[in-house]
Amino acid sequence: MSKTFTFAIEEVLTVFARGYVQDMARSLAHFFAPVVGTGVASGQYKEFTHKNAFTVPETGRAIGGDATRLSFETEDNYYNCTPHALEAVIDEHEKRLLPEANLQTLKESRIAALLSTAKLAREKEVITKARGAVGATSGKGNWTADDVDPIAELDELIEDIAKTTGIFPNRMVLGISAFAKLRKNAVVRADLTGDGGRRMTLDKLREMLIIPDIDIRLGTLVYDTAKAGRASNLEFLLGNDVFLFIGEDQPTPYDPSFMKTFATDASLIDGVRSYEEGPRRDVYATDWTQDVRATSPLSARRLVVS
Repeated sequence: MSKTFTFAIEEVLTVFARGYVQDMARSLAHFFAPVVGTGVASGQYKEFTHKNAFTVPETGRAIGGDATRLSFETEDNYYNCTPHALEAVIDEHEKRLLPEANLQTLKESRIAALLSTAKLAREKEVITKARGAVGATSGKGNWTADDVDPIAELDELIEDIAKTTGIFPNRMVLGISAFAKLRKNAVVRADLTGDGGRRMTLDKLREMLIIPDIDIRLGTLVYDTAKAGRASNLEFLLGNDVFLFIGEDQPTPYDPSFMKTFATDASLIDGVRSYEEGPRRDVYATDWTQDVRATSPLSARRLVVS
């Protein structure tokens, strides 16, 4: 016989969870694919897959005339947010070991552990989809060669995005292995020697690029590629990848950001609920919906560095 559970809405924990997610806003998942709060589980978004999609609309209006209306075209796509959830258990014995005043801290620690796990899963999903949306640019990325200038290659990609979309990229992500090769590159080291011998940093890289106001992040996430029960095989998730792309902190269904996460709630967290699982265990569940999409592949370029 199936069990029936009565869920209770945990308003204080929901506020805590949403604040915790806000603190994770500098994660690569949010950097690549920031959240579009939709209020509904499915709907349409503007897909920028060809140059015509970047045409700037005419905003002038004749006296007595109609305004230009933004609308979705037949080739635009649909998002479909799917439910996600994680649960944690607090045993009655754990509660007995704590003063009543510390029970809320215990609950929050469980929710924080759930959301940290969700963060890792989300970053892997987002980066996997980013790779799938943009192939590596051919003929570039051999940064261990003495005669290759990585800065010149990055400048070419920046210009390529601008000529394709009419918009300069404003974001870059380098895998930690790619950044290590950049720092050791002979041309870069010679440039730095002529500039007083400074070491390569993200700030220095930004200064050297043709557009110096690009927001640059390092991809340092490590994950285990081995299946459960096997010996660990740890790898950097981004490794030798470099992405240049267009992104917005607060995207909409209409803007040409490279990637977006469509979610029913702009905070990404729909809520935290609890229920009793038998006489000895309380279960706390976080629920959210999302659909990660590469909405504008033309707004991004990718290098695989060797």
